[in-house]
Amino acid sequence: MSSLRNNAMSSERGQRYVLAVFAIALVLLPLTHWIDTGVVHALDSRASGIEGRDTYRLLRVLGSAYFWVLVFVVFVGEGFARRDDPERAVATRDRAGLWSRGLFVLFGALGSGLLAEVVKLVVRRGRPDELLNRDATLSLTDPRTFDYVSMWPGTTLGNFWDAGDLGMASSHAATAFGGMLALGVMWPRWRWVLLVLAGLSAYTRLQSRDHYVSDLIGGVICAGVVVSALVWSGRRR
Repeated sequence: MSSLRNNAMSSERGQRYVLAVFAIALVLLPLTHWIDTGVVHALDSRASGIEGRDTYRLLRVLGSAYFWVLVFVVFVGEGFARRDDPERAVATRDRAGLWSRGLFVLFGALGSGLLAEVVKLVVRRGRPDELLNRDATLSLTDPRTFDYVSMWPGTTLGNFWDAGDLGMASSHAATAFGGMLALGVMWPRWRWVLLVLAGLSAYTRLQSRDHYVSDLIGGVICAGVVVSALVWSGRRR
């Protein structure tokens, strides 16, 4: 009885934590539009060769679906390795089996990334380098070079599903934050460290001029929606 009560309290705190991150991102979204073009222009670090550095690659991979599949495998493997440990028997039953912790993190990451991809198709805002793709003679020293471009004009049924040139919301940031928020629900003491790691992963998308700040915030909002829904559905069982 005490164990069930503790799990319920933990889920409630986890829900509040995710909703707090979601609310902050929701407030920041309209504010970031004021700085989008200037920031992406100022933080473009491709000329420095940063994309070839190990630190950049390490942080960037946190937004990859493959990374979170690996995390899922680690969780499941750890569960099977300790399935006969009496100290973990109750905790395993409370989480409905050895797969649930890994699935929670996996669904948090991949579900968030998938939602961001759907948002891209609806919003259809080009990436920061869209104008450069159309006119390579534009000046890189002028922030207006990185103004928003709507991709709705010229959209047909044939190219509607191609999100390659679309930026809002960042599925990379959504995946990183979705996975890290899910881990934060499970490991409360590490929540802010995990959020910092997700933020640094998202930051690499500015350095490579692939996204605006608001694209990243949109990804955080997608992550908040998905992880909050997962926590809520778990509490309803």
